[in-house]
Amino acid sequence: MKSSHSLLFATGLLVGACAQTELSQRTDLSIATYRPTPNALAIAERRAKQYWAKHRDEINRGTRYLAIESDTIPSANIPDLYYRLTHSPGVNGSDIEEYRVNNDIDIFCINIFDTRIERFVSPQGYAVVDEAARGSVARFGKYIARFIGTGE
Repeated sequence: MKSSHSLLFATGLLVGACAQTELSQRTDLSIATYRPTPNALAIAERRAKQYWAKHRDEINRGTRYLAIESDTIPSANIPDLYYRLTHSPGVNGSDIEEYRVNNDIDIFCINIFDTRIERFVSPQGYAVVDEAARGSVARFGKYIARFIGTGE
């Protein structure tokens, strides 16, 4: 009887993990679009190319997009920030509280690198508060991409 409970518990964990992965890929982490400085964009693109050259064999060949942190964004540069934070499913409650109390929050610009053409899909990126775990797959705007942090 104990082994059937263990099997049922393990199956439940597996199903729960799959559901969480699916949810994270549907939830857009971006709260706005943002265009980083040309210098920040050039550095991020160089890092994305280096990362892809080094890791392309390790990463599933089906990986089309890489998401890379290209810049940090001052809170004042995102219009209607409090509204965006409170209405985004990709922002957790503690971030909203931090902004409400301090009127400041860490915001990062994420640009999308296309591995097929080996360049950014656009100079415009996505403003995010909660970054995905490095190596995980997440949604940024209309793109589902593997997050590589700063690429270093």
